[in-house]
Amino acid sequence: MDQKAKILIVDDTPDNIHVLMQTLKDDYKVVAATNGEKALKMAAADERPDIILLDVMMPEMDGYEVCTRLKADAYTKDIPVIFITALSEASDEEKGLTLGAVDFIVKPINPPLVKMRVKNQLELKMHRDNLEHMVQERTHELQLTQEVTIESLAALAEYRDPETGGHIRRTQCYMLELAKHMQSKGLYPEILTDENIRLIYISSPLHDIGKVGIPDDILLKPGRLTDEEFATMQKHALYGHDALMSAIKKAPGISFLTIAKDIASTHHEKWDGKGYPNGTKGEDIPLVGRIMAVADVYDALISKRVYKPPFPHAKALDILQKDSGTHFDPTVVEAFVDINEKLRGIAIKYADHKEEVEVLSQGLEDLKVIKKILLAEDHEINLEVMKSQFEAEGLEVVAVEDGQKALDAFQKEEFDMIFTDLNMPVMDGYELVANIRKTDKDIPIVAVTVDCAKMKELKTKGFNDCLAKPFSSESIKRMLENGSIFYKEAEEETEDVAEAVRIDFDAMEAMLGGAEMAKKMSVTYISANEGDMAELTQRVADSNGEGVSKSAHKIKGAAKMVGAKKLADFCAELEISAKKGENIKELAEKVCEEMGLVHEAIKGRYV
Repeated sequence: MDQKAKILIVDDTPDNIHVLMQTLKDDYKVVAATNGEKALKMAAADERPDIILLDVMMPEMDGYEVCTRLKADAYTKDIPVIFITALSEASDEEKGLTLGAVDFIVKPINPPLVKMRVKNQLELKMHRDNLEHMVQERTHELQLTQEVTIESLAALAEYRDPETGGHIRRTQCYMLELAKHMQSKGLYPEILTDENIRLIYISSPLHDIGKVGIPDDILLKPGRLTDEEFATMQKHALYGHDALMSAIKKAPGISFLTIAKDIASTHHEKWDGKGYPNGTKGEDIPLVGRIMAVADVYDALISKRVYKPPFPHAKALDILQKDSGTHFDPTVVEAFVDINEKLRGIAIKYADHKEEVEVLSQGLEDLKVIKKILLAEDHEINLEVMKSQFEAEGLEVVAVEDGQKALDAFQKEEFDMIFTDLNMPVMDGYELVANIRKTDKDIPIVAVTVDCAKMKELKTKGFNDCLAKPFSSESIKRMLENGSIFYKEAEEETEDVAEAVRIDFDAMEAMLGGAEMAKKMSVTYISANEGDMAELTQRVADSNGEGVSKSAHKIKGAAKMVGAKKLADFCAELEISAKKGENIKELAEKVCEEMGLVHEAIKGRYV
């Protein structure tokens, strides 16, 4: 049976409520409130209404005030509101539309007209929601591509100089935390936007990309450099600038390349103008270069080298403060001091040597490091893939397939962090979090879902963050460092000019850490998928629209995890159409056909 849309009727006159309920009850789930306060509470419930029919003239709080409050709340602002009123002046209608109403119905009520207008607005809402979801998914895919590209480029520098591996990870995290802290203080609001901070984070690993051009006898020299050798080493800033500038010319408009170029070419400049390569000074140095200058020197100080031991955190901090105003931007140093313990935690977590950890830990009583997580996900292939990704980061993972089992595990064991799917049998992610928050207000809980567009809503439910499927190892690392990136909705959908591929093996292998793990996961995927296909076929035969929609959602999630984009797109179309009871059989056949082709492609690659 298809799931009915929920309509909230708000009117202080019982007769009006009765007429509207009789008009709509056969097609929709209808609830009612007799005043504004009740209406606001019902709109904010876990199961929000899909549309609100709102009377204008009510005592205490009129419809205009109710609408104003609904639109001011992030959780309810997107619910369509249709005003029901006896007022017929154009100014009244203009006021309602200005407040955010989508339509007006004038009393006395005409049932056929009400039905038609409600149906039209619900269809418009469905199309808007679907478009927003598609845009969010496309944005996430593009961001994932950026991350994989940058990770691959940074690996070049790491390959030339193995010591840069931990350094790249640490400085990337320092950059993120410093940028976020400076943003929270209201500094450089035009530069430190959420999107730019995301780009700063993913671009930071390229700060030493120019070292690829430095000869091995200098780059890998086990000791201090001579003056002549140091002059050669300094050229890496210019090499990095030139390489990234060349990329920018070939791909203009790619924001992360510009930020990467600024970081690579200016992070050795000094506040007083005595740095290199150009002797730029003060605020003429790009902000990202000034932040990296502090991050880079701090990391060099606390790192072990053949020519020096690691410095204690306190000594490194003292050096940064003494050089504030000469070598470093005082504002950046101040931000570093503000969050220095958090940055020390990053240095310890990603240290290259045991000696560094011991020295950094001096005077440190308690540092919270994420070591053990609880993972809840009902789909077998998704659970297996995500578990392997988390374990690849050195985490101990307790994996369960529903919310009740997750709650049981939480009550028996100690965890540092929880990752949970939202839609699960027995107990869903929302109920799980509600139960956990009764006893633990502090443990970080992350929603794992294909759609992170409703992050504000999730936070009201007790979640700390959201991780969008499918995700890369970089996304996991960000999450563990409390450095999540909030993806903004794109203003317009980018046209997809690439022909849909059956399955993106390169992306899958990059995400899973190699061909061997991808091969292992593919076998599990096919096995689980065959059960999903049988379930879908049975639900289609039973004309179970809601069940078909759930099966499509389940198959879609697994398809995304293995890079089967075309299959995921078909599933998304079926998921929506099944709720409406339209074209179910035809679309289900397309899903099953594409699933078979995906299986053939996987077997051809790995079997």
